[in-house]
Order: sequence, then structure tokens, then C-alpha cells
Amino acid sequence: MKKFLTWLTMVALFVVLVVGGTVGFLYSRTTAASLPAQGASFAGQTLTVNGYSWGVPVLGGVVWRTFQQSVTADVQDLGTIDQVTPAVVLAEGLDPEGSFLVLTAADGTQVYNGPVSGLSSVRLPANGDYQGLLTAGRVMGGKPAKPAGFYRYRFRFTLAAQPTLTLSDDTITRGEVCAIYISNILDAGAAPSIDCELGSVWLAPVEGGWLGFIPAAYNAEAGDHALTVTVGSFVLEDTVTVQHRDFAKVYTTGAETDEPAGASTEFREKIWPLYTTGAGEIRWNGAFAQPVEGDVSLDFGVFEYKNGSQQAVRSTGVEWAAAEGAQVVSPAAGTVAFAGKLLLTGNTVVIDHGCGVKSYLYRLGSLTVETGAAVERGAAVGTAGSEALKYELKIGNKSIDPWMAIRGQGGLFYNPA
Repeated sequence: MKKFLTWLTMVALFVVLVVGGTVGFLYSRTTAASLPAQGASFAGQTLTVNGYSWGVPVLGGVVWRTFQQSVTADVQDLGTIDQVTPAVVLAEGLDPEGSFLVLTAADGTQVYNGPVSGLSSVRLPANGDYQGLLTAGRVMGGKPAKPAGFYRYRFRFTLAAQPTLTLSDDTITRGEVCAIYISNILDAGAAPSIDCELGSVWLAPVEGGWLGFIPAAYNAEAGDHALTVTVGSFVLEDTVTVQHRDFAKVYTTGAETDEPAGASTEFREKIWPLYTTGAGEIRWNGAFAQPVEGDVSLDFGVFEYKNGSQQAVRSTGVEWAAAEGAQVVSPAAGTVAFAGKLLLTGNTVVIDHGCGVKSYLYRLGSLTVETGAAVERGAAVGTAGSEALKYELKIGNKSIDPWMAIRGQGGLFYNPA
């Protein structure tokens, strides 16, 4: 028994020596080259490390070797930047969730204190001087074990930002839409104001700024149209060019009917107020649905000469000769702003898609929705009647080409991201 215990002790000592020697060898071979890359940038400028503390696992984390550099009081001067939402970019191996940034204004107010991953939703509140403290690293955890610790960056900068204006396209044809995106705004809650010769422009808050839509109606004057955007004390100017578009001439025949007494007055009272009211939030996502199946009986923008008349009437939408009783659907998600029967347009449904965009459906045979109802794209709103169903798509009071929306083309689908 004594010999066995002696042998067992010698084996244990041998194992300890071997393991200890292995650990010691691997420990000595572990160098600062094992640390993650130091790269980090703020607002496009490379930051300089002024201190770090890292632990590097040896033999899978049995022991850890520490590498440190004392943090200094040096502050890197980045000069002037113009980004209201400056981005932090970290080198591969550094975790945005485990990296933290503190931004402090000249008066000592912390304008941000949180993970780097949350910075994209923050806007600096005012132009002026700021200080930044970035702790970029990685927390311990996971298998196999990886280096854990941080790099420290201290910097200062001066913000001199002004808003920017971006157009989806500065040249459009009649019936098309130009999206306008206003970004880099200091005060996220203050909506810009827009003066545009082509019509009223509604704005919706989106990530990074405000998005709106400029309509070129079927009868918009060809040529350059001035655009002025006011954001606080800043005034931005641009030009939207409308190109001529040839519309067909069609000659139709049919029974002449007199407009019912009071029809126009009723229409103005019920429908015209919708041109200037409604939701600001953009509700549609992707191409619009065609509201009914059937052959096109009158297309957008055409000149219609009826019963030999020398005076043309312009078509402000698209008309389909649908089968009576065919289902009529909402072209896109929205809220029913009006559902009822009018002397001028029969059973009528108006759907507010947000940001000034509304669908107007006329001459339905029956209605299956009520004013105030929420509808999704393709939801039934009624059935077709004996007359052709007419679909107008408007921004404010300007009629635009429904086919562009149905095809998912043009400024209504601009993504500023």
C-alpha cells in the first residue's frame, strides 16, 4: 500500500509538472498580438487608443494573461464634424453591444450614455463643442474562450451641422412623383416646411429625418419648378424638372346626362376637405393593388372627346369596365376617410394611405366598409356596379398616375436608407 501511494504521488507530481510546464509555455507564448484589433472611428475619423485592459485566455481559459496600458488624460481633437447622428464603427472582434459611448455637451449635459449599438437613434441636440469617451471591447463569455476587455478612447469635436435635402429624382414626367428626404436635422421634433410650385407636400417622420412626396399632376406645367425647404434658420433650395408627356386622345359616345342638382356642392363639401387633412404616417409598403379586375375603359391623363364634342375632358384616373358584382379592394393599407353615396360619383370610398396620399374609388355598386375603418392592401371595400369603376390616386389635390403605384415604381417607393 505504501509503495502504491508513493507511486500515485509521483504520477500526480509528474502530471502537475507537465500541465504546469505546458501552461507556463503557453503563457509565455501569449503576447499582445492576441488582442483584438484596436480600430474604431467616430464620424468617419479614426480614433487613437489612450489606454486598454485585456485578459487573454491560456489553455482555453484555465488561466488568463493580462495586458494593460494606463489610461491617460490625453484628448484627441477631431476638429469640426457635420453629422447630427455620427456613426461609430468598430474593428472586427469588438462588440457594439458590449461597447459604450458617453457624449457630453459643453455645459456638462450628457447627450448620450449607452451602448454603441443604440447610437443610430440619437441626434445631437445643437451645434457646439462636445467631448466623447468610448469604451470599446468585448465581455467574457462563450466557448471557446476569447480575449475579454476594452480599449479606451477620449476625443472632442465641434458640431457644425446643417440639414441636407435629397430628391429621389430631380426630373420626372407628368403623372409621376418625386420623393424628398430631409436629413441631418438637429431638432428631430421640428417638421420642416416646404414651398413647392407643383403642389402641397406632406411630410412623415422616418429614421434619420423627414420624407415627403412631390406630385407632378397630369396637367403640370412642363419645365423647372422651384422648391424651398425651411428647417429652423436654414433655407434649402432645389429644382424639380417636369417633362412633357403625350397623352392619347379618345373619342367616346354615350347618353348625355345632366348633373343632379347640388351634386358639385355636395362633392366639394364631402371630398375637398380630404385634400388637406389626414394621417402623416406612411402606411403603404410595396406596390399598390389594382382595385378591380376588368378591361381599362379610360386611362389616366387621356383627352376624352365625347359625342363629337370639340372640347376634351381630361381623365384624372383609370376606369375599369368590371363585371357587375366584382370585388373592389383597397389598393394599399390605410384608413377609410370616407365611405358613402354621393350625387356626383355614386358609391364612393376614399382611403387615406398617409403622407397626403389617398385613393379615391368612384361608382361602386355597393359598399362593405364604413368611414374610420382600417384596411389592409387587398381588403374588400365593396363591389363593382353597372358603370365603370373609377380610381384616382392623389397627393393632396393633385392626381397622379395610378399605374406607377400599381407597378411599384417611382418616388412613392423611394427608400432613403
